[in-house]
Amino acid sequence: SDDVYSGKYWLKAINDAAVVYNVSVQLCMANAYHLLHSTTMPSVTNARATGDNTRNDAGIYPMGQNGLLFYALGIFASRDNVWTSKADIEQKGCGNKEFCYEPNAHLDNVVAALSNGPYGIADGVHYVNGRIVMYACRLDGWMLRPRWPLSTLEFTLTEETNAIVWAAHDDHGPYRWSYIVGIG
Repeated sequence: SDDVYSGKYWLKAINDAAVVYNVSVQLCMANAYHLLHSTTMPSVTNARATGDNTRNDAGIYPMGQNGLLFYALGIFASRDNVWTSKADIEQKGCGNKEFCYEPNAHLDNVVAALSNGPYGIADGVHYVNGRIVMYACRLDGWMLRPRWPLSTLEFTLTEETNAIVWAAHDDHGPYRWSYIVGIG
C-alpha cells in the first residue's frame, strides 16, 4: 500500500479518545515512530520498554537504554507485569505454567517500581508474594517512585564493559539519593 498516513490517523484517534475520556495511554511494543509521535499525544504517559515478560533476565536488558530515550521524549518506560511467586507454585488459571513466575522476582520488582511506569502484579490474588511487592511500597502501601526514573548509567555506554548498571534518583533538598541496580 502507498498509504503513509493511516498510522498517524490511528495514533491521533487513540489520543483523541483518551483525552475525551480522561484516561492515559501506554504504548506497548512501540517502535521509534510510535515513540517520536507520542510527543504529539498528551494522553501517552508511558511505553513498555521491554519485551514480553518471558522469564529471563535478558528480557529486561533494554530497560536502561530505553529509559533514557523515553524520559527525553517526556514519557516513562515501563516493565511488563511483575510475577512474585516461586516456580514451584502452580497458579490456577494460568494457561502456561512455564510463564507464571519470574526467576528473579526481586530484580523484576525493583525494575518495575523504579521505572515510574505502571506497576502491575501478574500473580493471581491468592498467589501474590506480599513481601516482594512491599519492597516497592512504604508500609502504608504508597508506591515508591523516584523523580528521575531508572536508566542506564553513562559509563556502561562508554567503557568496554559487559556491566549492566542503572540508576534512578530522588532529590531531597540539596541532597540526591540514588538507587543503583546492577545486573551481572
